[in-house]
Amino acid sequence: MTMTKALSGSFLEGSIRHRRTAPVGHEFTYPIGLYGVRLSEWNQLPSLARGISTRHINRIWFRRRDYFQPGNGDLETAVKRHVFLATDWEPDGPIELVTQPRYFGWCFNPVSFYLCYPKGADSEENPVPRVILAQITNTPWHERHSYCLTGAGETVTKEGWRSLRFRFPKQFHVSPFNPMDQDYEWLFGFHPQGLRIHMNVKGSGGKVFDATLSLTRHPLDAEHVQYAMERYPAETIKASIGIHWNAFRLWRKGAPFHDHPGYATATTAAPDSGDLTATHITTLNNVGTVTSWKT
Repeated sequence: MTMTKALSGSFLEGSIRHRRTAPVGHEFTYPIGLYGVRLSEWNQLPSLARGISTRHINRIWFRRRDYFQPGNGDLETAVKRHVFLATDWEPDGPIELVTQPRYFGWCFNPVSFYLCYPKGADSEENPVPRVILAQITNTPWHERHSYCLTGAGETVTKEGWRSLRFRFPKQFHVSPFNPMDQDYEWLFGFHPQGLRIHMNVKGSGGKVFDATLSLTRHPLDAEHVQYAMERYPAETIKASIGIHWNAFRLWRKGAPFHDHPGYATATTAAPDSGDLTATHITTLNNVGTVTSWKT
């Protein structure tokens, strides 16, 4: 196979931090490496380096079945179709998937973000997506749920970060240490050299948890893929061990355990159907509309 010098996506390197303030305090920060993949270049990923595949187990495996609507053909088409069903806008620009692939066949990917940019975004130095599709997978149940976020007002900092903010009620059971009766606040920051994603989780008494993903963009080329393989040789395995270790620490601290409530919400749809039985939520000015459904 002829090796490709570079693709249009990014290798994203930085840190992930979790902070819990109630009912018990707990915090950790880990280094992390992620991939920002252009869906239009999905089939070119194996040309970046030996050890990457999209069709079979490998050191790094971008497996189609691990991502959105696996029964609906190629990933780019599936994302475009369901964004249109949720928002009445079909993405006409690049779609970037921010994700963890499988490492040595092991999948652990709590959230993947599909950043759907408008037409002409490639000509901008710092484009902002028109729609963000967040696909959540919970542990240990391995269920999937998607939030489609759009319509937020943009803010710009003096450092050049362009930010979008969303607030919406939680619709999907993620952590056994968090109940369902909570609200989310998500902040996305975009910069030519970086990406930041911050999430606040709020209960009736205020914020109980936050998570921050702070990333620097690097070219998605053979050099940085080789670096990633050496610096982050088994990210999904490391993350899987880490989440269970921190769950044990929370249990030792006396954090209450919340059983899975089941899908007793009105925001579900058959995974491969064309129907979205969904809820559109707008809570405050400039925080957008959220469509939620089971995938």
